[in-house]
Amino acid sequence: MARTNGSQCPKCGSYNCHPITETDFKGGGYGVFKGLCGYLILGPAGLLCGLCGHKPKYKQRTFRVCGSCGKKFRL
Repeated sequence: MARTNGSQCPKCGSYNCHPITETDFKGGGYGVFKGLCGYLILGPAGLLCGLCGHKPKYKQRTFRVCGSCGKKFRL
């Protein structure tokens, strides 16, 4: 059996493993506290302040998937 890469499946021992990347998305919503503070300071237009400063958070993880048995494992 020829080696295609340096990863060996822990379940079956095959070298037929391929990398995959999973991405999780969290956050990026409306900040109620910021919106209420903006409302108190600027009036109704200040409610838009709740959208300020919220950055979405992304988390990426890389796995390998065995092409022979389908086992997914971390690098």
